Amino acid sequence: MLVPGRRCCATLPDIQIREGNMLEHRRRAVEKALARAAALDIKVDDDPVFADLIERWVNGRLSMPEAREAYLAHIRERDQSRADWRALSISAWRSKFNKKTS
Repeated sequence: MLVPGRRCCATLPDIQIREGNMLEHRRRAVEKALARAAALDIKVDDDPVFADLIERWVNGRLSMPEAREAYLAHIRERDQSRADWRALSISAWRSKFNKKTS
């Protein structure tokens, strides 16, 4: 329905204003979530990849589902890398131990 005196569609300045509001809103949401976590003594991952994904979401370059999936993939890779390292370390230790007892 057309309303007298109102435009029927958004203009570029309107879109830029909305984008600016979105960025402010997202930044405030992140600040609020971090403050809430700190108040509850909840540790937030200090991994630079996490911080980068949040910054990319705030700036509108990623949707939250995309940021979440990228972070979960990063965690899986990080955990697998740590598991591989532990397995290698245990294997090397066992090898060294077996040589000493032989």
